[in-house]
Parts: sequence; C-alpha cells; structure tokens
Amino acid sequence: MELILSTSPAKLTLDPARQPELTLRFNLSKLTLDPARQPELSLSPRLAELTLDPTCHPEMSLSPGPAELTLDPQHQAKELPVPKLPELILEPVHCRPELMSACADLINDQWPRSRASRLHSLGQSSDAFPLCLMLLSPQPTPGAAPVVVGHARLSRVLDQPHSLLVETVVVARPLRGRGFGRRLMEGLEAFARARGFRRLHLTT
Repeated sequence: MELILSTSPAKLTLDPARQPELTLRFNLSKLTLDPARQPELSLSPRLAELTLDPTCHPEMSLSPGPAELTLDPQHQAKELPVPKLPELILEPVHCRPELMSACADLINDQWPRSRASRLHSLGQSSDAFPLCLMLLSPQPTPGAAPVVVGHARLSRVLDQPHSLLVETVVVARPLRGRGFGRRLMEGLEAFARARGFRRLHLTT
C-alpha cells in the first residue's frame, strides 16, 4: 500500500472499525502498517510504508484513540512566500556568488543533474557570455539574503552579433502560473536591449 501525506492536511483519520497495527520506528521517521490489517483506504494494494523526510519530519503523536494520527502543523514544511512582482530584481550569478548554491538547487529541481556539474556550469557565467541571470525576491527580514525564484542563461549566437540564445529558463514550482515567468522574460529583454542586442532566440 502506498500512502502519500500532503503538507496541507494536519490529520489522517483511519477507520476505527478496522484499526491497523501501528509501529513508530527510530526518530518517528517511519510508520509501518500491518499488511494483514490494512485500513479501508482507496490506495494501491502494495506494501504499506510511509516514510517521512528524516531531515524535516513533523512531530507526530497518537491520540488516545489509536485510530487517529495527528501531525503538528507548526512542524510542517513551510510554503515559499509569494513575492510582489514589482519587487523582483534580475542579477547575474557571477555578481552574487553567495546565491549560486540556491540557484543550482532551483535548476536541479526541474532538470536533475549532479550538483558539482551544475555549480561548474553556473561558475562559467560572465559579462562576456554565457551569462546566467537570477530572478531575485527580497526577504522581508532586513539584511537577509534574497530568494532565488527564477533563472535564465544567455549565450551568444554564432554569426549573429546582435542576437542572444535564451535557455534554461525556470521559475520556482510554487510560483508558477502567477506572472513570474513573464516578469523574468521582460527582464531578459530589457537586459539584452541595454547591451545593444536586438533579437532573442528562446529554446524550450
């Protein structure tokens, strides 16, 4: 049996008429259901095991009625706050090397690749191209580092001195469909135009 708990619901209730055997293992990171006494859930009939992220698993407690599992909402994964579009800024990766690791994570979330290889690629960014640009959102806490919410890579086009190739365009998953991709592309156009380029070629 496969179980998936989303980050939003704070409670999983099992049928009290058919309570499963519950076993909490090391550091509450794993919950195993007895296959012989599975609860009535419309899920795959394969072996029942729920594994939580050991680096950030929520606090779990069993209520007096053993048919109820309660997750502490204060320990659930936090959602990425939605920044305001006018507050977003575009900066080259090589101008903010302290954000390169976060940028690599953002890209790898869409196109998995070895971390060392991704960081090496980002490290090639320069004003002479290829150039990697990050879409940044300021933190509400004064002095805190901005959040990388988007990325795009610009490269020169052979035999077309006034053109640039746009690739590796990505926006953080929680922010998609809210205008951040458009804001990123508008920023790329302004960036290229200010440097004398007249045409952008976008790869998807």
